[in-house]
Amino acid sequence: MDSLLNVISIVGSFCATFGILYLVQRFTIGLLPFFKREIKRTISIGDVLFSLSSLIFILSFMDFKGPF
Repeated sequence: MDSLLNVISIVGSFCATFGILYLVQRFTIGLLPFFKREIKRTISIGDVLFSLSSLIFILSFMDFKGPF
């Protein structure tokens, strides 16, 4: 049971951190016209860059391996 709670805690922390980083980027530098250009019909350059930079930041600087 403790391992299940630990996994839920890690996934929740990762998703919350990713969401906060993505939204901060989207509503600050994401307002520039360059980031609004579309790669496909529904995906913009900003969506790809913000997702990648959030993942790189989380994997480089965050540690979610602590016990529940």
